[in-house]
Amino acid sequence: MARVLMGRGSWDDAVTTLERSLRERPRDVVLLNTLAEARAGAGRQEPILDLDGRAVTVPATGARATVLLFVATDCPISNRYAPELQRLHELFAPAGVSFVTVYPNSAETKTTIRQHLRDYHLPPRAVRDAAQILVARSGVAVTPEAVVYDARGKMVYRGRIDDRYPSIGVERPS
Repeated sequence: MARVLMGRGSWDDAVTTLERSLRERPRDVVLLNTLAEARAGAGRQEPILDLDGRAVTVPATGARATVLLFVATDCPISNRYAPELQRLHELFAPAGVSFVTVYPNSAETKTTIRQHLRDYHLPPRAVRDAAQILVARSGVAVTPEAVVYDARGKMVYRGRIDDRYPSIGVERPS
């Protein structure tokens, strides 16, 4: 499996979170593999790397806030949100807000992710979180989902992009 991505959280935190998830889904093979990789890294900290191999810090150095946008290339709701995510990036990035698009699906390759970023005009800085370490650290459950950290690294929001979808697959009328 690809090198596991890690932020300011620790491998030990990831192991704890993954073990908790495994109690709920004991036969989840992907979760078992992810836990094995996280256990192998316990006690170490490695940087989060973007698709170009550059370190990504959460919170971003010098940013007023850091937004992690969890999406999937094959998620129709993520793809419908692309224009709104682009609009938010264009509105807030000039004000010092850092955006990182996070792809938690281990089946998505760097090539597929790069094409998705181009096709949907998403914020260009992206992380492939194949081992779901950022997922475990932030507690996200679905795509799309956003997590916002303030300049000190405190999580100040985790949840939906907006209230367009009150529940999975149910879109509010326009």
